[in-house]
Amino acid sequence: GVLPWRCLVAVLMVLLIVALRRGAKRGYFQGLESSSTLLGGGLMLLTAGLATVNRVLYKVALVPLGDYVFFLAQFTTFGYVFAYWSALLINRSRGAVSDGQLRFAKERWQTFASIGALEAGSVLLGMLSAKSLPGEILPVLSKLFLVFQMIFSRLLLQRSYSQSQLSGCALCVLGVIASAGSSLRLRSFGASPALLFV
Repeated sequence: GVLPWRCLVAVLMVLLIVALRRGAKRGYFQGLESSSTLLGGGLMLLTAGLATVNRVLYKVALVPLGDYVFFLAQFTTFGYVFAYWSALLINRSRGAVSDGQLRFAKERWQTFASIGALEAGSVLLGMLSAKSLPGEILPVLSKLFLVFQMIFSRLLLQRSYSQSQLSGCALCVLGVIASAGSSLRLRSFGASPALLFV
């Protein structure tokens, strides 16, 4: 049903981006005015469209298959692994991935395995929560990931952010809250869940 389409869309997106970049490098778009701007705009629209389809299919897949969340999470995880390996092999064949980068990954395989295990766990927990949460709260939660990522990178890596980066993060979260505005009205037993998460 729905979930294999998500994996197929992810793989097709990777292949399309690689094809467009390769075509731009070989000069297929030279006849167009400001081809890099057109390519960038096209990729931006494609990414926004596919991200929207991905979010919708994410919730739709959980409706008929809500009792098989563990299977869905593992299937999604391996689908993304396939998409990322495809991107790695394509970039390796183009020479965009060096031997030093591969050696770096091999030397630190435990770190990358831990990251993968945490990512697989987050997919599972995300699907378990998405099954029982209202649909309008999912984008709010997914954008709060950006906030927590910035907080932890500041605490653990001592990364500093400029005022424009902090305003961009705030603007992104406010945009998601505004798009979920219909759910932000007060309900019969208090504030909406989307307001409580903010």
